[in-house]
Amino acid sequence: MATLPVNLFAATEDHGPGLHLVHAAGGGRIRHRRVCELDGRDVGPEETAHGWEAPDGRTVGIQDAGLEALPLPTKRAIEVAGFVDADDVDPLLYARPYWVGAHGPGAQKPYAPLVEALARSGRLAVCKVALRSLL
Repeated sequence: MATLPVNLFAATEDHGPGLHLVHAAGGGRIRHRRVCELDGRDVGPEETAHGWEAPDGRTVGIQDAGLEALPLPTKRAIEVAGFVDADDVDPLLYARPYWVGAHGPGAQKPYAPLVEALARSGRLAVCKVALRSLL
């Protein structure tokens, strides 16, 4: 297995009609709010933090520094787990395609031969990657 530092970009855009959730009776827009369960007060994004619910029901607050320190190998890189023939992949799996590019000049050296080999062989790389961060 190899790990390459990469940048990940959405390869497609949603060009749908941009529908909103509205109240059927009056047409008023429905909004999703952040409300504290303890005091019922609206809470802005600057007042929120991450927490984990323990098996005993307690909520444990997690600091951003603690999340950043988690050993997630796919956080800023893709991990190539194997290869498959392109014809063996159902096109329905391409609903959210992404374009991957090397992250910086140091990553270009191992990345370019991989891209060239995949193009010549008609194979695809099966990869693991963290697409979103909790931070």
